[in-house]
Amino acid sequence: MFRSLMMFAGLAAGGLASAVHAQEVVDDSGSARGGKVGSWPSVTTAGGDLAASYYCEWDNDQGTGDQYALRFAWRDGAGWHRHSVTSGGGGAWSQLARASDGTYHIVYYGFAGLKWASGSGTSWTLHPGTASINTSYPVRYSLVLDDNDRPHVTYADGAGDGNGSLRYTYWNGTAWVHDASLIAVGVETGGSAGGDYLALDSAGVPHVVYVQPVNGTLPGPIHLRRLVGGVWQDELIGATAYDVKLVLDGDDFAHLVYNNPAPGGLSSATNASGGWAHETVYTESWASSLALDLDPAGRPVASFRATIAGLDAVVTCSKLDGVWVRAVVESVAEGQAVAGIGSDVAVDAAGVPHVVYGKMWYDGTGWFIQDFMAGVPQGSCVVIEAEPASVVSCPAGPASFTVGASGSGSLVYRWQASEDGGAWADLAEGLNGLNGGDINAAGVATATLTLTGFRIGDDPINPLFPIRVRAVVSADCGSASSAPADLDVCPGDFDCSGAVNTLDVLAFLNAWSAGGDEGDFNADGTVNTLDVLQFLNAWSAGC
Repeated sequence: MFRSLMMFAGLAAGGLASAVHAQEVVDDSGSARGGKVGSWPSVTTAGGDLAASYYCEWDNDQGTGDQYALRFAWRDGAGWHRHSVTSGGGGAWSQLARASDGTYHIVYYGFAGLKWASGSGTSWTLHPGTASINTSYPVRYSLVLDDNDRPHVTYADGAGDGNGSLRYTYWNGTAWVHDASLIAVGVETGGSAGGDYLALDSAGVPHVVYVQPVNGTLPGPIHLRRLVGGVWQDELIGATAYDVKLVLDGDDFAHLVYNNPAPGGLSSATNASGGWAHETVYTESWASSLALDLDPAGRPVASFRATIAGLDAVVTCSKLDGVWVRAVVESVAEGQAVAGIGSDVAVDAAGVPHVVYGKMWYDGTGWFIQDFMAGVPQGSCVVIEAEPASVVSCPAGPASFTVGASGSGSLVYRWQASEDGGAWADLAEGLNGLNGGDINAAGVATATLTLTGFRIGDDPINPLFPIRVRAVVSADCGSASSAPADLDVCPGDFDCSGAVNTLDVLAFLNAWSAGGDEGDFNADGTVNTLDVLQFLNAWSAGC
């Protein structure tokens, strides 16, 4: 089978949730030349650069001198550039990371164990003695760099039979340190070749995730371990899987994705709220070739291989506004092609997910390689073109907010509110209990939201406002959220004229004398002199 490496770039997950995308050639060492390239790649967007490492098993264009080679590619304004890191020395299942000085580090299978290379992209150092990382058959390994740009690596030293030993090591500047290297024994060593099993928290403590087969059989329970005081502390996350991936957010909370045997497909888990919370991400088919990253807002973005409507597909799922949004990167007819021979995802600083993956084609006579490709964003599924503006309203209202959006197909609108900077919740048509009072909402499923009837509460100078509102606009391919807009209330403008003057006092006294709800200014359920005192305090404060 002849493989190629493909790449997709989606659009930003914080408003540009999913994308219309195009593909471009990264490396054409296959296709008509019959090469083999692109299995189990790795991608990074660190430092604003887009770069990938991948395996070139054979390149007929360059002869036998460039077989079994590790390759590196990077993209700038002029397009994609390529460089061979090794030639004839192996390079399968690479893991790529970018250092703060702009250099790159790669760990890879080098025929005699796990190897390490570093360089600028066009000039590389193959570090001597790096076979000491592992000299047997390393699988399922991960690479991360610490704050000093030194590599940390986990790997399993088994042969894909579910009985490997999971180990950890790091480079101290002169040698690989193997203290407390044994993490667990009997771990799963098949499935994905590597990536996203290891993460370092803000204190530099390693966290490692893995699946433990039961009597050598999958699925098995998911374990999360961290190294504290030279001892690996174990935690079960309450789920079973065949494979699992890990990232830590800026607050050191863990985010996982795993292919769940029941109900099938892909699930996620996080301990960001204390205990482990699990969610179903995708259920249409089995999910494999898992990869995981976080967008700039700390929301998970996963890539994986699946079958959708009878097509072999590479898919991304992004957690947006509390909902998992799916985007198909590419789909091909089963039996004619295979997409997603290994995948990796990296989200850039703008929230754009970039996915690399392998691909094979069958032309009726045999399998052949398609070009190593990359996806480039061509426009978003939903674009917010006009943000809602903040409003200062009188107590009765109305306050209106309008969003402008465009996208493919029919657009669906949802308006949400946040109290005191807390979580976002959908507004319902009619009365909504917000900040201790009832606010009437109209148009919650349209481009314009109108709110009325603002209860002021007990503090006239600093009432229970502002609250924040935003619009979530969705299409079949994804969604986008508007920027938040503030709703504040000027309680002294009782007659809603836009000015605070003696007419507001007269309007309030008339309402107070009538004994209705409007006269209950402090919202304590009784119309009395306390309402007069509180109104006069608010009126004196102005707006």
